[in-house]
Amino acid sequence: MQVIRAMLPTDVPAAHAIRLRVRENRLSDPSVVTKQDYHDFMARDTMSWVHELDGVITGFVMVDPGSEAGTGVEKRTCGRCSWGRASRA
Repeated sequence: MQVIRAMLPTDVPAAHAIRLRVRENRLSDPSVVTKQDYHDFMARDTMSWVHELDGVITGFVMVDPGSEAGTGVEKRTCGRCSWGRASRA
């Protein structure tokens, strides 16, 4: 079964492993992003979700709707999300 749900602190190791395996938007230095960075991001006023397939996390997204960086796509997209804010469980 497929599920999209709020990311939990216990999901960080799986999300980090996925991030280190991506082919596009690769980190030039993988040590730049640590597991603690995910926790710090989730502790702010942000939104984060994971995709699970049969109980295995297969993807994730972390969004900062208050970010002033970029073109504003984040803000417009977050405004349309029906999932609401990620819980801080």
